[in-house]
Amino acid sequence: MKIGGYFELEFNSKLRENCFKNMAPLNSGRNSLRLLIRTKSLKKIYVPHFICSSVLEALEKEDVTMIKYHIDENLEIRQDIYNDDIPILYVNYFGIKDIYVKHLSSKYPNLIVDNSQALYSKPLNGVSTFYSPRKFLGIPDGGFLAGCKNIGLEKLEQDVSMHRMSHLLKRIELSPIEGYNDYRLNNLELGRTDIKRMSKLTGLMINSINHNRVVYKRKANFNSLHNELESFNSLVISLHETSVPMVYPFYIKGQGRALKDYLIKNSIFVATYWPNIMNETTIELPEKVFVDDIVSIPIDQRYSEKEMTKIIQLLKIYGSIY
Repeated sequence: MKIGGYFELEFNSKLRENCFKNMAPLNSGRNSLRLLIRTKSLKKIYVPHFICSSVLEALEKEDVTMIKYHIDENLEIRQDIYNDDIPILYVNYFGIKDIYVKHLSSKYPNLIVDNSQALYSKPLNGVSTFYSPRKFLGIPDGGFLAGCKNIGLEKLEQDVSMHRMSHLLKRIELSPIEGYNDYRLNNLELGRTDIKRMSKLTGLMINSINHNRVVYKRKANFNSLHNELESFNSLVISLHETSVPMVYPFYIKGQGRALKDYLIKNSIFVATYWPNIMNETTIELPEKVFVDDIVSIPIDQRYSEKEMTKIIQLLKIYGSIY
Protein backbone atom coordinates (compact mmCIF):
# COMPACT_ATOMS: atom_id res chain seq x y z
CA MET A 1 0.00 0.00 0.00
CA LYS A 2 1.29 3.42 -0.99
CA ILE A 3 0.27 6.42 1.11
CA GLY A 4 0.63 10.11 0.20
CA GLY A 5 1.67 11.89 -2.97
CA TYR A 6 -0.37 14.12 -5.24
CA PHE A 7 -4.14 13.78 -5.55
CA GLU A 8 -5.79 11.79 -8.29
CA LEU A 9 -9.09 12.39 -10.08
CA GLU A 10 -11.95 11.36 -7.82
CA PHE A 11 -14.83 9.19 -8.97
CA ASN A 12 -17.90 8.27 -6.97
CA SER A 13 -18.13 4.55 -7.67
CA LYS A 14 -20.88 4.26 -5.03
CA LEU A 15 -23.32 5.41 -7.72
CA ARG A 16 -22.86 2.13 -9.55
CA GLU A 17 -26.23 0.47 -10.16
CA ASN A 18 -24.97 -2.75 -11.79
CA CYS A 19 -26.54 -1.79 -15.14
CA PHE A 20 -23.92 -3.82 -16.93
CA LYS A 21 -23.64 -6.76 -14.56
CA ASN A 22 -22.57 -10.02 -16.21
CA MET A 23 -21.35 -8.19 -19.32
CA ALA A 24 -17.75 -8.38 -20.49
CA PRO A 25 -16.15 -4.89 -20.40
CA LEU A 26 -14.09 -4.25 -23.54
CA ASN A 27 -12.49 -1.24 -25.17
CA SER A 28 -15.06 -0.58 -27.92
CA GLY A 29 -18.35 -1.78 -29.36
CA ARG A 30 -16.76 -2.90 -32.61
CA ASN A 31 -14.14 -4.92 -30.73
CA SER A 32 -16.92 -6.53 -28.71
CA LEU A 33 -18.33 -7.76 -32.00
CA ARG A 34 -14.90 -8.92 -33.16
CA LEU A 35 -14.39 -10.94 -29.98
CA LEU A 36 -17.84 -12.49 -30.40
CA ILE A 37 -16.92 -13.55 -33.93
CA ARG A 38 -13.65 -15.11 -32.80
CA THR A 39 -15.23 -16.90 -29.86
CA LYS A 40 -17.95 -18.44 -32.00
CA SER A 41 -15.66 -18.96 -35.03
CA LEU A 42 -18.18 -17.24 -37.30
CA LYS A 43 -17.51 -17.18 -41.05
CA LYS A 44 -20.79 -15.80 -42.41
CA ILE A 45 -23.34 -13.36 -40.98
CA TYR A 46 -26.55 -11.83 -42.28
CA VAL A 47 -26.15 -8.06 -41.95
CA PRO A 48 -28.62 -5.23 -42.68
CA HIS A 49 -27.76 -2.70 -45.36
CA PHE A 50 -28.70 0.05 -42.91
CA ILE A 51 -25.81 -0.19 -40.47
CA CYS A 52 -22.81 1.74 -39.16
CA SER A 53 -19.59 1.55 -41.19
CA SER A 54 -17.63 0.63 -38.03
CA VAL A 55 -19.58 -2.64 -37.82
CA LEU A 56 -18.76 -3.41 -41.44
CA GLU A 57 -15.09 -2.64 -40.80
CA ALA A 58 -15.07 -5.00 -37.80
CA LEU A 59 -16.57 -7.79 -39.91
CA GLU A 60 -14.03 -7.18 -42.66
CA LYS A 61 -11.16 -7.32 -40.17
CA GLU A 62 -12.37 -10.72 -39.02
CA ASP A 63 -12.73 -11.90 -42.63
CA VAL A 64 -16.45 -12.57 -42.23
CA THR A 65 -18.61 -13.01 -45.33
CA MET A 66 -21.56 -10.62 -45.14
CA ILE A 67 -24.93 -11.51 -46.62
CA LYS A 68 -26.88 -8.27 -46.79
CA TYR A 69 -30.61 -8.02 -46.12
CA HIS A 70 -33.11 -5.17 -46.40
CA ILE A 71 -35.35 -3.62 -43.77
CA ASP A 72 -38.76 -2.03 -44.23
CA GLU A 73 -40.19 1.32 -43.17
CA ASN A 74 -40.68 0.02 -39.62
CA LEU A 75 -36.95 -0.76 -39.38
CA GLU A 76 -37.75 -4.47 -39.42
CA ILE A 77 -36.45 -7.33 -41.59
CA ARG A 78 -38.26 -7.13 -44.92
CA GLN A 79 -38.19 -10.83 -45.83
CA ASP A 80 -37.86 -13.95 -43.71
CA ILE A 81 -34.42 -15.51 -43.51
CA TYR A 82 -34.58 -19.29 -43.28
CA ASN A 83 -30.96 -20.42 -42.97
CA ASP A 84 -30.59 -21.43 -39.31
CA ASP A 85 -26.87 -22.10 -39.69
CA ILE A 86 -25.91 -18.49 -40.41
CA PRO A 87 -26.31 -15.89 -37.60
CA ILE A 88 -28.45 -12.82 -38.20
CA LEU A 89 -27.16 -9.49 -36.94
CA TYR A 90 -29.95 -7.04 -36.18
CA VAL A 91 -29.56 -3.44 -35.02
CA ASN A 92 -31.81 -2.21 -32.22
CA TYR A 93 -32.34 1.00 -34.18
CA PHE A 94 -32.28 4.17 -32.10
CA GLY A 95 -33.02 2.05 -29.02
CA ILE A 96 -36.71 1.73 -29.93
CA LYS A 97 -36.91 -1.88 -31.21
CA ASP A 98 -36.81 -3.90 -27.97
CA ILE A 99 -40.18 -5.53 -28.64
CA TYR A 100 -39.11 -6.57 -32.12
CA VAL A 101 -35.75 -7.87 -30.85
CA LYS A 102 -37.59 -10.16 -28.46
CA HIS A 103 -39.73 -11.41 -31.35
CA LEU A 104 -36.62 -12.10 -33.43
CA SER A 105 -34.99 -14.00 -30.57
CA SER A 106 -37.83 -16.52 -30.58
CA LYS A 107 -37.66 -16.86 -34.35
CA TYR A 108 -33.92 -17.01 -35.02
CA PRO A 109 -31.76 -19.12 -32.68
CA ASN A 110 -28.53 -17.54 -33.95
CA LEU A 111 -29.55 -13.91 -33.47
CA ILE A 112 -26.85 -11.32 -32.74
CA VAL A 113 -28.13 -8.00 -31.38
CA ASP A 114 -26.32 -4.73 -32.00
CA ASN A 115 -27.37 -2.64 -29.00
CA SER A 116 -24.95 0.18 -29.81
CA GLN A 117 -27.96 2.51 -29.93
CA ALA A 118 -29.68 0.85 -26.97
CA LEU A 119 -27.27 0.96 -24.05
CA TYR A 120 -29.84 0.23 -21.35
CA SER A 121 -31.70 -2.55 -23.16
CA LYS A 122 -31.03 -5.72 -21.21
CA PRO A 123 -29.59 -8.65 -23.14
CA LEU A 124 -31.94 -11.57 -23.66
CA ASN A 125 -30.94 -14.96 -22.27
CA GLY A 126 -28.66 -16.80 -24.63
CA VAL A 127 -28.62 -13.98 -27.23
CA SER A 128 -25.20 -12.59 -28.15
CA THR A 129 -25.38 -8.82 -27.71
CA PHE A 130 -22.85 -6.00 -27.94
CA TYR A 131 -22.94 -2.38 -26.77
CA SER A 132 -21.15 0.93 -27.39
CA PRO A 133 -21.64 3.15 -24.32
CA ARG A 134 -19.90 6.16 -25.93
CA LYS A 135 -23.11 6.83 -27.83
CA PHE A 136 -24.87 7.52 -24.52
CA LEU A 137 -22.18 8.73 -22.12
CA GLY A 138 -19.27 11.16 -22.00
CA ILE A 139 -16.47 8.59 -21.95
CA PRO A 140 -13.39 8.13 -24.16
CA ASP A 141 -14.04 4.55 -25.31
CA GLY A 142 -15.50 1.26 -24.10
CA GLY A 143 -17.83 -1.56 -25.08
CA PHE A 144 -19.73 -4.45 -23.57
CA LEU A 145 -20.37 -8.00 -24.72
CA ALA A 146 -23.16 -10.17 -23.32
CA GLY A 147 -24.54 -13.64 -24.00
CA CYS A 148 -21.26 -15.09 -25.18
CA LYS A 149 -19.45 -17.67 -23.05
CA ASN A 150 -15.76 -18.59 -22.79
CA ILE A 151 -14.46 -15.40 -24.38
CA GLY A 152 -11.14 -15.49 -22.50
CA LEU A 153 -11.52 -11.99 -21.09
CA GLU A 154 -8.81 -12.55 -18.47
CA LYS A 155 -6.25 -13.25 -21.21
CA LEU A 156 -6.76 -9.89 -22.90
CA GLU A 157 -4.50 -6.91 -22.27
CA GLN A 158 -6.17 -3.99 -20.50
CA ASP A 159 -6.49 -0.85 -22.59
CA VAL A 160 -5.28 2.63 -21.52
CA SER A 161 -7.52 5.61 -22.23
CA MET A 162 -5.71 8.71 -20.99
CA HIS A 163 -4.64 9.71 -24.52
CA ARG A 164 -8.28 9.63 -25.67
CA MET A 165 -9.54 12.26 -23.22
CA SER A 166 -8.64 15.47 -25.07
CA HIS A 167 -12.00 15.96 -26.81
CA LEU A 168 -13.86 15.54 -23.53
CA LEU A 169 -11.56 17.96 -21.70
CA LYS A 170 -11.64 20.53 -24.50
CA ARG A 171 -15.42 20.45 -24.48
CA ILE A 172 -15.29 21.51 -20.81
CA GLU A 173 -12.44 24.02 -20.97
CA LEU A 174 -12.98 25.43 -24.47
CA SER A 175 -16.00 24.40 -26.56
CA PRO A 176 -17.46 21.43 -28.45
CA ILE A 177 -16.15 22.95 -31.69
CA GLU A 178 -12.60 23.17 -30.30
CA GLY A 179 -12.73 19.51 -29.34
CA TYR A 180 -14.44 18.12 -32.43
CA ASN A 181 -11.30 17.34 -34.42
CA ASP A 182 -9.89 15.47 -31.42
CA TYR A 183 -13.18 13.55 -31.25
CA ARG A 184 -12.88 12.64 -34.92
CA LEU A 185 -9.25 11.53 -34.55
CA ASN A 186 -10.19 9.51 -31.47
CA ASN A 187 -12.79 7.63 -33.51
CA LEU A 188 -10.20 6.83 -36.17
CA GLU A 189 -7.72 5.65 -33.55
CA LEU A 190 -10.32 3.39 -31.94
CA GLY A 191 -10.86 1.75 -35.31
CA ARG A 192 -7.21 0.71 -35.33
CA THR A 193 -7.11 -0.54 -31.73
CA ASP A 194 -6.75 -4.23 -30.93
CA ILE A 195 -9.29 -6.10 -28.83
CA LYS A 196 -8.59 -5.30 -25.18
CA ARG A 197 -10.32 -5.14 -21.84
CA MET A 198 -11.92 -1.85 -20.86
CA SER A 199 -9.47 0.61 -19.35
CA LYS A 200 -9.47 1.44 -15.64
CA LEU A 201 -10.29 5.06 -16.45
CA THR A 202 -13.32 4.26 -18.60
CA GLY A 203 -14.56 1.74 -16.05
CA LEU A 204 -14.32 4.29 -13.24
CA MET A 205 -16.12 6.92 -15.31
CA ILE A 206 -18.98 4.57 -16.20
CA ASN A 207 -19.32 3.39 -12.60
CA SER A 208 -19.50 7.00 -11.37
CA ILE A 209 -22.45 7.94 -13.56
CA ASN A 210 -25.92 8.13 -12.06
CA HIS A 211 -27.52 5.77 -14.57
CA ASN A 212 -30.97 6.05 -13.00
CA ARG A 213 -30.89 9.76 -13.82
CA VAL A 214 -29.70 9.09 -17.38
CA VAL A 215 -32.55 6.65 -17.95
CA TYR A 216 -35.17 8.96 -16.45
CA LYS A 217 -34.08 12.03 -18.43
CA ARG A 218 -33.87 10.23 -21.77
CA LYS A 219 -37.28 8.63 -21.41
CA ALA A 220 -38.90 11.86 -20.25
CA ASN A 221 -37.40 13.87 -23.11
CA PHE A 222 -38.37 11.22 -25.65
CA ASN A 223 -41.95 11.19 -24.42
CA SER A 224 -42.16 14.99 -24.54
CA LEU A 225 -41.25 14.99 -28.22
CA HIS A 226 -43.29 11.94 -29.10
CA ASN A 227 -46.44 13.38 -27.56
CA GLU A 228 -46.13 16.34 -29.95
CA LEU A 229 -44.69 14.64 -33.04
CA GLU A 230 -46.22 11.17 -33.17
CA SER A 231 -48.97 12.12 -35.61
CA PHE A 232 -46.42 13.69 -37.98
CA ASN A 233 -43.86 10.90 -37.72
CA SER A 234 -43.85 8.41 -40.61
CA LEU A 235 -42.06 5.95 -38.35
CA VAL A 236 -44.44 3.90 -36.22
CA ILE A 237 -42.95 3.68 -32.73
CA SER A 238 -44.08 1.02 -30.26
CA LEU A 239 -41.80 1.57 -27.31
CA HIS A 240 -41.39 -1.02 -24.58
CA GLU A 241 -41.75 0.49 -21.11
CA THR A 242 -38.14 -0.40 -20.29
CA SER A 243 -36.66 1.00 -23.52
CA VAL A 244 -34.24 3.92 -23.26
CA PRO A 245 -33.82 5.51 -26.71
CA MET A 246 -30.63 7.11 -27.99
CA VAL A 247 -32.43 9.89 -29.90
CA TYR A 248 -35.92 10.71 -31.11
CA PRO A 249 -36.06 9.43 -34.71
CA PHE A 250 -38.38 11.78 -36.56
CA TYR A 251 -39.05 10.31 -40.01
CA ILE A 252 -40.33 13.12 -42.19
CA LYS A 253 -40.53 11.95 -45.80
CA GLY A 254 -39.03 14.26 -48.38
CA GLN A 255 -38.19 16.95 -45.83
CA GLY A 256 -35.52 15.39 -43.63
CA ARG A 257 -32.45 16.99 -45.18
CA ALA A 258 -33.97 20.47 -45.19
CA LEU A 259 -35.22 20.05 -41.63
CA LYS A 260 -31.77 18.93 -40.45
CA ASP A 261 -30.19 22.00 -42.02
CA TYR A 262 -32.80 24.21 -40.38
CA LEU A 263 -32.25 22.70 -36.91
CA ILE A 264 -28.48 22.85 -37.19
CA LYS A 265 -28.67 26.52 -38.20
CA ASN A 266 -30.68 27.03 -35.02
CA SER A 267 -28.00 25.31 -32.88
CA ILE A 268 -29.77 21.94 -32.61
CA PHE A 269 -27.18 19.42 -33.76
CA VAL A 270 -28.77 16.39 -35.38
CA ALA A 271 -26.51 13.55 -36.50
CA THR A 272 -27.09 11.59 -39.72
CA TYR A 273 -27.12 7.77 -39.54
CA TRP A 274 -25.41 6.40 -41.65
CA PRO A 275 -24.16 8.37 -44.69
CA ASN A 276 -21.80 5.55 -45.72
CA ILE A 277 -24.64 3.54 -47.21
CA MET A 278 -25.35 6.19 -49.84
CA ASN A 279 -22.32 4.88 -51.74
CA GLU A 280 -23.64 1.31 -51.94
CA THR A 281 -25.19 0.55 -55.31
CA THR A 282 -27.04 -2.55 -54.04
CA ILE A 283 -29.16 -0.65 -51.57
CA GLU A 284 -32.82 -0.06 -52.41
CA LEU A 285 -35.50 2.01 -50.79
CA PRO A 286 -36.17 2.75 -47.98
CA GLU A 287 -32.62 2.49 -46.59
CA LYS A 288 -31.23 5.42 -48.57
CA VAL A 289 -34.29 7.49 -47.76
CA PHE A 290 -33.68 6.86 -44.06
CA VAL A 291 -30.28 8.53 -44.27
CA ASP A 292 -31.77 11.84 -45.39
CA ASP A 293 -35.25 11.74 -43.93
CA ILE A 294 -34.80 10.38 -40.39
CA VAL A 295 -34.03 13.40 -38.24
CA SER A 296 -32.30 12.21 -35.05
CA ILE A 297 -33.33 14.76 -32.42
CA PRO A 298 -31.21 14.87 -29.22
CA ILE A 299 -33.01 13.72 -26.06
CA ASP A 300 -30.07 12.88 -23.84
CA GLN A 301 -29.53 13.47 -20.13
CA ARG A 302 -28.00 16.92 -20.59
CA TYR A 303 -31.41 18.31 -21.47
CA SER A 304 -34.82 18.83 -19.91
CA GLU A 305 -38.35 19.89 -20.74
CA LYS A 306 -37.01 23.38 -21.49
CA GLU A 307 -34.88 22.20 -24.40
CA MET A 308 -37.60 19.88 -25.72
CA THR A 309 -40.04 22.81 -25.72
CA LYS A 310 -37.52 24.88 -27.69
CA ILE A 311 -37.19 22.12 -30.28
CA ILE A 312 -40.96 21.80 -30.63
CA GLN A 313 -41.29 25.58 -31.04
CA LEU A 314 -38.65 25.54 -33.78
CA LEU A 315 -40.52 22.78 -35.58
CA LYS A 316 -43.73 24.82 -35.41
CA ILE A 317 -41.90 27.83 -36.88
CA TYR A 318 -40.54 25.57 -39.62
CA GLY A 319 -44.16 25.43 -40.69
CA SER A 320 -44.55 22.60 -43.14
CA ILE A 321 -44.78 19.99 -40.39
CA TYR A 322 -47.70 21.50 -38.46
